This record gives sequence, C-alpha cells and structure tokens, in this order.
Amino acid sequence: LLDKVRAAGGQFFVAKNSLMHIALGKKDEFKDSFKGMNGLLFAFEDAIAPLKALMEFHKSTEKLTVKKGFMEI
Repeated sequence: LLDKVRAAGGQFFVAKNSLMHIALGKKDEFKDSFKGMNGLLFAFEDAIAPLKALMEFHKSTEKLTVKKGFMEI
C-alpha cells in the first residue's frame, strides 16, 4: 500500500489520533472519526492518484474503511 501511494505522488501515515486531530486544526467535524485505528492520506501533485491507489488496496483486501475526506486547495 505505502509503495503504491508513494508512486502515485502521495503519502499515507498512521499516527496517534490526538496528533491527527491537531494536524487537521482541531476541526469538530472530524472529532468523532478519531476512534480506533486511523490513517491519513496526503496527495501532493495529483489529488486523485493516491486516493485511487488506496481504494484499489481496499477493494483487494477489504481491510480498510474510509471514514472521512477533506480537501484543501
């Protein structure tokens, strides 16, 4: 997964929920999502290619649940 996301121009991180909440500016709409295991996907050049790589992984393994999305331009 990490190699495919990186090849698509993105990065995928797994970090503590409290750090992810701080990184997203403590937005209240994400507060409920920070329960259990979570990861963040960042896209740098192409906003869609890393997401496609993540969704391909999801379709092939079904070990992943997408909880929320956030896009900032």
